[in-house]
Amino acid sequence: MKRAVACVSSDPGAYSRVLPDASCAALPKPSSQDTCMIKRCHKQRKAQWFVSTWQPCSVACGKGLQLRVVKCAEKDVAGKYRELSAKKCQHVPKPSMELQQTCVLSDCPVASPPSRPDCVRCRVEEAFRCAPCSVSFVDVPPPAASRR
Repeated sequence: MKRAVACVSSDPGAYSRVLPDASCAALPKPSSQDTCMIKRCHKQRKAQWFVSTWQPCSVACGKGLQLRVVKCAEKDVAGKYRELSAKKCQHVPKPSMELQQTCVLSDCPVASPPSRPDCVRCRVEEAFRCAPCSVSFVDVPPPAASRR
């Protein structure tokens, strides 16, 4: 620890005043630096907010979502991040940013209709069917054998 050492007057009843070092030449001058033992300080953590990379798109094709997260963490001596509770990052403002975004991958494949004339694309299901899309009741004449 460093300290300032000065020659001062010590006349009783007089104000203390700083004198030139020569005025104290007959006295041993104390060292201006002295060793001292202060209690060990707590290591200040380097806790801070980290933003993850974007997660993969939520769909394999077409339009989906990508997410990312903001977490409180500290980097250890090996350079790896260790997640901490959010309370440990109170001293640092949390970043305000988008945590989700739209992702558009290649178009989804469209099923081609079978090559049958009775196959139609149904609007309700957006799928191909080899039958009418809607069902309805119709009057069916009785079989010829039972018409007597």
